Amino acid sequence: MNLQKTIKRILMEDKKMSPYFRRRIDLKQFEEQLNKGKVYVYYDSNSLKDYKWKLITATLENYIYYKYDTEIDRTNNETYETIDYLVDIFNDELTDMYETENRKRRPDY
Repeated sequence: MNLQKTIKRILMEDKKMSPYFRRRIDLKQFEEQLNKGKVYVYYDSNSLKDYKWKLITATLENYIYYKYDTEIDRTNNETYETIDYLVDIFNDELTDMYETENRKRRPDY
């Protein structure tokens, strides 16, 4: 694991994430789930920003549902703050995923 990813994981303890999600999310497992859903969300996205938001939201919903058998409250402001925070944490990885999918799907002229 490189130093930058280690620092990101340490920063996870910051108060920007609600205690509910901080106790439940293992970032390594979360990142593995991100990789599984990247192709499906790509086709449903209109832009890089849209892709990041939708992939993090879908992964968070699936992660919490399958690990704890509960749904996240999408009306709760803490949920949206957590999604924004996770987008910031995984920003570089999400950008790379989007650009990789974009290169695969772009027609060669």
